[in-house]
Amino acid sequence: MKIIDTHSHILSSSYNDEFKQIIQENKIKNIISFNISFDINSSKEVIEIFKKHKNLIPVIGIHPCSTMGWNKNMLNQIEKLITSDIVALGEIGLDYHHDGYNKKEQKIAFIKQIELAKKYNLPIVIHTRDSLEDCYEIIKNYPNQKFLLHSWSGDVFITKKYINISKNIYFSFNGIITFKNADIQKRVIKIIPLNRIMFETDCPYLTPVPFRGQKNYPWNVKNVIEFVSDYLKISFEKLNENNNKVALDFFNVKKELLK
Repeated sequence: MKIIDTHSHILSSSYNDEFKQIIQENKIKNIISFNISFDINSSKEVIEIFKKHKNLIPVIGIHPCSTMGWNKNMLNQIEKLITSDIVALGEIGLDYHHDGYNKKEQKIAFIKQIELAKKYNLPIVIHTRDSLEDCYEIIKNYPNQKFLLHSWSGDVFITKKYINISKNIYFSFNGIITFKNADIQKRVIKIIPLNRIMFETDCPYLTPVPFRGQKNYPWNVKNVIEFVSDYLKISFEKLNENNNKVALDFFNVKKELLK
């Protein structure tokens, strides 16, 4: 049975000496990973990795924390990397969590990358941290654009606002939902239509229970799906099948990938 991790960072900088072993083990465990970049160099790296490992699918873009000094050349460099192998732009968005962020710069970078995705008819993987309202104000202007809000943490009120933008808004959940104090995630996953829900690891971060505190790996997406399966009282097989279908539809990837 194939399992899809819709958001992972399988990069040499993420796993250092373990890197090659992680790639091999991921394949052995039948995991398909959407390999997410965060800047120009990591965008180039996920493309190179995909050339040798077709189960590690490249998603390229410039993370909001990498947009300092934003200029047109940064956008041009990303555009030059777009080929038929690229299934989405991401992770892009807004992040007001860390000191020294520049709202204006982040918003410009976000909008420019949304426009680039529109140009090439690509879906978008969004990172939004401490910025849900501003992110909403931007993406509500693109009701025909497909967006995946990764590591979703919004409350019921803001979740409903996003759901109502259009049917093109999707949400993904990771190891956070397995934490004891994840009341918000457990509440909102019940109000989101199942055909707009996906699962991820965000590895090497946000490791699910029972491995919390350790480095995260892409195959731990199974633990996330198992937890939600039990919580929503849906069989693992059905929930995994739903995750696979929604992911393939969102990223416009052929079903043959699951064979």
